[in-house]
Amino acid sequence: MRCLWHAYGIRHTLLSLTEGSASIHKEDVGYGKKIVGDIGCRREGVLVSNGIGKALIYSLSSLQERGRLMINHGDQVYQGQIIGAASNDNDLWVNCRQGKNLVRMWRTVADKNYAMKAIMNFSLEQALTWINSDELIEVTPKAIRLRKAMYSY
Repeated sequence: MRCLWHAYGIRHTLLSLTEGSASIHKEDVGYGKKIVGDIGCRREGVLVSNGIGKALIYSLSSLQERGRLMINHGDQVYQGQIIGAASNDNDLWVNCRQGKNLVRMWRTVADKNYAMKAIMNFSLEQALTWINSDELIEVTPKAIRLRKAMYSY
C-alpha cells in the first residue's frame, strides 16, 4: 500500500496505531504547495493547572478519571501549564495542588492507597504534533512542558 502524507509527525502516530508493525519508507519528492492556516488540530481538550505549587497525589487520583495525565506526584506546576489530556473536547481548568483534608486525625480509619496510571511523556517531535495553535512548548534541559499561550511570562 502506498500513501502520500503531508503531515508532520505521522511516523510516531502510525507506529503507535500499528503497535510498531508498520513499515515506513520516506522519499523526498520536492516542495509542495504552501499550506496556509492550521495544519491540523487535536480533537481532545486539555487539563490546565489553575495555580502555582506542587502536584499532590490526592487530587491527581481524581483528575486521572477526567483524562490522561502528564505529571507525577510532587512535580512543580504553574498557572496555565497543561497537565493532561481531557477525555472530552473542552479545556478544563483544574486544581492539582489540593491536599487531603486533615480533620479528625484521631480516628483510626486506614488511608486509601492511590493507584496512579502511567503518565504521558512526550519527545519534542511528539509535542510539536500534539499542541494546538493556542498552546506553547517549554523546553528545558530536564523537561518538556506544555502550556497555554495566553499565560506567556
